[in-house]
Amino acid sequence: IDPHYGVIIEETNSGLVHTYNRFPLVLDRGEGVYLYDEKGGKYLDFAGGIAVSGLGYGCQELNDALKSQIDKMIHSSNLYYNTTCGHAAEELKRISGMDRVFFTNSGTEANEGMLKAARKYAWKKKTGRYEFIAMEGSFHGRSMGALSVTEHEAYRTPFEPLIPGVKFAKFNDLDSVKALISDNTCAIILEPIQGEGGINMADPEFLKGI
Repeated sequence: IDPHYGVIIEETNSGLVHTYNRFPLVLDRGEGVYLYDEKGGKYLDFAGGIAVSGLGYGCQELNDALKSQIDKMIHSSNLYYNTTCGHAAEELKRISGMDRVFFTNSGTEANEGMLKAARKYAWKKKTGRYEFIAMEGSFHGRSMGALSVTEHEAYRTPFEPLIPGVKFAKFNDLDSVKALISDNTCAIILEPIQGEGGINMADPEFLKGI
């Protein structure tokens, strides 16, 4: 490791809680689908920053919009309206075909919101349902709710007991899902493509069956 990078790596390791096993690679900038270190080493980013940088790096339209908004106002809290939030929601509704939008900070928070929405729906309907069916090999995040529907034992064990009422079916096996459904089933959560589970794609028939 370059001595300069060694200092950066050590500084990062001593300053941050150790939640990720980072590669000894120090990135400096991005352009298009490529990332670069300070010495000009070029790397193709197949993950889009783990699905965060879907537009690539250095997208001028995105950069200009961000810079413009930073000069005006970074944050105003959800206690007030602002001039951009509603417009963004309308655009997402148009693209997705959905009738409402819930803005979150991460996929974990989105899944947490989904779990709560399903439980609240069951509560409002007075069904008494509370159980979730998730899939083996799944990963839905690191919050307590999202972790409860994540099947990987290595992620779960240090934080148990997790939220009760979760069962795990076999991915792409509709019969295994049906076998777990009961009068207490509140919702089924699954990834169309499992990432942590090993790039497993859900069969169209499985999704239709669900």
